[in-house]
Amino acid sequence: MDIRMAIGRKKALILCYIGTLILSFNPIFAKGIALSAVTITFWRTLLAAIVLFGYAQSKQLSLVIQPQHRMGTLLMGSCMGLHLATFFYAIQTSTVALAVIALFTFPAITTVLEPIMFKEKMKRSTLVLALLIIGAIIIVMPELNW
Repeated sequence: MDIRMAIGRKKALILCYIGTLILSFNPIFAKGIALSAVTITFWRTLLAAIVLFGYAQSKQLSLVIQPQHRMGTLLMGSCMGLHLATFFYAIQTSTVALAVIALFTFPAITTVLEPIMFKEKMKRSTLVLALLIIGAIIIVMPELNW
């Protein structure tokens, strides 16, 4: 293995650990702050926008969104905002552990949605695994009151 490749892999691994550490504070932060989920989402989004704007300016990156991409960008941003608000709400109304478990079910959700969106046949094993994951979440829920 080339020394440059080894250093690159080590740096990538360190960055992954740093990212995981930063993300792991999200639920604890949301549980401990006495604001609504929507308010937390607003301030978190505003802070992220400011940091990303500063980064883009420092790297002289263009922030212009092409007209054909504006609707998709708006839709993705809306979905991300909805995701964050519901995630923070789940943390505030449940336990951090349950919210994190539910958050990391995205592979199961993705494997179910992918055949629907791409008009492909869904594999039976995919559906069975998704149902098992949902069943596991229901088992670890302290109580089911909607």
